[in-house]
Amino acid sequence: MKILYVLNDTLHHAGTESVILNYYNHIDRDTIHIDFLLNAPKSELKENDICKYLLQQGSNVFCITPRRENAKANKEEFLKVLKDEEYDIVHTHIDAIGSYFLNLAKEAGVKVRIAHAHNTRHQLKLKGLKSRIHYAYLEKCRKDIRKVATHYMACSKEAGEWLFGEEAVREDKVYLLNNAIDVDNYRKNLSVRGILRQELGLENELVIGHVGRFKPQKNHDYLLDVFAKVSEKREDVRLLLIGDGPLKGGIEQKAEDLGIKDKVIFMGEVDNVGKYLNAMDVFAFPSLHEGLSVVMVEAQANGLRCIMADSEKVSKDTILTGNVVCIKTDDKHKDKWAEALLDFGKEHADTAQEIKDKGYDITLEAKRLERFYQKIC
Repeated sequence: MKILYVLNDTLHHAGTESVILNYYNHIDRDTIHIDFLLNAPKSELKENDICKYLLQQGSNVFCITPRRENAKANKEEFLKVLKDEEYDIVHTHIDAIGSYFLNLAKEAGVKVRIAHAHNTRHQLKLKGLKSRIHYAYLEKCRKDIRKVATHYMACSKEAGEWLFGEEAVREDKVYLLNNAIDVDNYRKNLSVRGILRQELGLENELVIGHVGRFKPQKNHDYLLDVFAKVSEKREDVRLLLIGDGPLKGGIEQKAEDLGIKDKVIFMGEVDNVGKYLNAMDVFAFPSLHEGLSVVMVEAQANGLRCIMADSEKVSKDTILTGNVVCIKTDDKHKDKWAEALLDFGKEHADTAQEIKDKGYDITLEAKRLERFYQKIC
């Protein structure tokens, strides 16, 4: 069986890509061959370590001209890949915009076309006429994808309702695929914790952690405002930020403007998030919207207390243990966030088995996905 995964621009060690790689690494690739298509320059094949890994594993990684650069070339290159490779399934991981590629896949004769919802809203800030036109286009795609996809998949009920409609979820037309992880890889490790905190100079510090790309969705602005309040209450506090992205420079400048730059550690992107979770005492997650956050699953598997945004745009399916507190992310709740982050408890709970029991063990979930592919193909 040959499957093509369609993604947006490039591959990162976070978010949707980490979910996809978790399944890729645990699925039976002797019977299921998976290739990847990125809307990105071909230089990614040499520069991106995940691309290099996939190529070493025997998968093809196709980089096609992004639509924003040349829509005609994008279409022609995508159709050529489909013609040359003859896939059994095209599986898009780019929410609403997937309708464009699934429509082309239908045109090319691909009979099984899966649309996968990883979010609960468009990842777009409405600023100016151009972005509003783009938003209107994405809304059209959100409606069109329901017609052109042969199968619906989502990481949570909320994500499924947003992309495919409440009726589709209610009538079990949406296959819910948990953002599963290798749970044992994220169990708390006190030895690693001690070594890492010593390396980072955090032996006697209260460490608040966050993992996420520096983009509007992750709400780093709000987190820094909250952390500024926390640092007023305790001197021995540090904020450990893991991730990279287009807004990182602005967040670094804000940390300096707030007078907390010496208390914020910008680790950049790492390929071993589980290791760094051990260094944290409490996990902060103020996202504006999330389908189902894999890093929240990872943090809970580590036993961390998690303070999460209380929003209808952030899936409550993320809550898998009793270690999660939800608080609204508006200005009047910043003090509550600060209080909650300081009330973290002294020990990481052992919640790994609880996470497995909730259906987030990648070994079992990958087998379930295999059966689904075999059934629909």
